[in-house]
Amino acid sequence: MNQPISDLVAAIPDSDLPALFAATERALRDRGIVRTSNITGDLGENAAIAMLDLEPSGNFSNPGWDARTKAEPQQRVEVKTIKSGKYTGQIQGLTTADAGFDLLVVVHFGPDYEVKRMWLLTVDEALTIARPHPRGGMQVTLSSLASFPSLDLDARSRTDGT
Repeated sequence: MNQPISDLVAAIPDSDLPALFAATERALRDRGIVRTSNITGDLGENAAIAMLDLEPSGNFSNPGWDARTKAEPQQRVEVKTIKSGKYTGQIQGLTTADAGFDLLVVVHFGPDYEVKRMWLLTVDEALTIARPHPRGGMQVTLSSLASFPSLDLDARSRTDGT
């Protein structure tokens, strides 16, 4: 019988956890699962690209957007994540309709990085709910996103459910 990973990790001595974290981060990079030290952001980009059939930008230093739509390649997509236990996602550059991207995907992760919900918004829609972030840029919150339908992750289309 397989033990849950959380049980295996709980049995590891505290002194070994930093080495486990470093080894996990290396494995994620070596396998192409993440590209940067922003693991949550990279996993969010991967989820959005896979679930929405997007074309990755191919350049993680590309400021302001992470992918393009395949149907309309000129549409730039920015992906932001909200991790379990958090309620906001910070968005740099979102101050006007000329934010450097055309569509915003917000990915809400559960505690084990499973995708709980995902939203696809235009820049104008994002601007209606974004508020100033204390450390600069703008933020969207889970409560503000509730005014928009989340995507049906199975059918990959908008729904009116949460």
